[in-house]
Amino acid sequence: MNPYSLYRETTNDGTVVTSIELVMTPETRLKHAATAYFKEQDNLQYLSVVGGARQRAGVSDFLLTINGRSVSMELKAPSGRKSDGSAWDRCTALQKQWLRETRDAGGVAAACDTLEQVKQVVSFAWRVIDEAFIQRVPACVVKGDW
Repeated sequence: MNPYSLYRETTNDGTVVTSIELVMTPETRLKHAATAYFKEQDNLQYLSVVGGARQRAGVSDFLLTINGRSVSMELKAPSGRKSDGSAWDRCTALQKQWLRETRDAGGVAAACDTLEQVKQVVSFAWRVIDEAFIQRVPACVVKGDW
């Protein structure tokens, strides 16, 4: 999808005005909101990953370090339809593999489709993980055996 739209208008005096407008997808809007949230946080480092030919396929949208813990976060456009399932359900096989590998290496892995879920993952990563807390993990955090 071309993220830009080209507009041409003719004014009353016959002048043609051309403008280009960035059209953001719902996923891009969520990424911008997440980035703004990350910038507000103290002691949080993040990298927004932009895919390309020289990058391993499936790498999450955001790689973060929070409280010394590695976090991989994949963002999906909010669906609005229950039939589409969770953000995890909408991840590709390679994205799921990356998230599993992050989790297996001791990091936190999450697939989120709302800013509230993004905030829950950040909050989760700040806490000391113990068995009692694991039972209250936000639903968007990848956990368990699959």
